[in-house]
Amino acid sequence: MQRDASGDYLGSNAKVFPVLSIEEPEAHLHPAMQYKFLKFLKENSKEKVRQIFITTHSPNITAAVGLDQIICLHRKEDNSLNVAY
Repeated sequence: MQRDASGDYLGSNAKVFPVLSIEEPEAHLHPAMQYKFLKFLKENSKEKVRQIFITTHSPNITAAVGLDQIICLHRKEDNSLNVAY
């Protein structure tokens, strides 16, 4: 997420696989801070991080992003995986 960081600072792997993964930020953030956090990610992720994955159960987070940005995964009764875009 470092906007002006050099490759030496981030390491060679950061240039090859620029992904940020965040698991359930609602466990640590007040709902108002969840909105601020998403705004920060949107404003600061355009240059270095190409994909951001956030796993969440928070309706605040899902309400703050567009439908095109949500991928929903769940298991069916036969234990197969269902993916909804």
